[in-house]
Amino acid sequence: MRRERMIHKKKQRNLLKRRRKIRSKLRKIRQKLHELNDKCDKRMSPIPNKDTKTEELKLRLSLANLILEEKEQTPCETNEQTAEDEDEQEEEES
Repeated sequence: MRRERMIHKKKQRNLLKRRRKIRSKLRKIRQKLHELNDKCDKRMSPIPNKDTKTEELKLRLSLANLILEEKEQTPCETNEQTAEDEDEQEEEES
């Protein structure tokens, strides 16, 4: 009985630690997105820089993965090729 309680407490502590790490990563990624957004606003170029757009897509994908991880769902893979493909699709649509 006592051992089960100790195991349960340990699992709870580990879950709390994991949750704190995920939230910390979320805050950092959101901050980077805000900084990137501010940088784009200052330039005010009509056509966004491809590097900036790729960086934004990577950050958004990381953010989505962390949110899914927090909900304990399986995250999709972070992949540079995916971000570049999305950039090319957006350019073709324009």
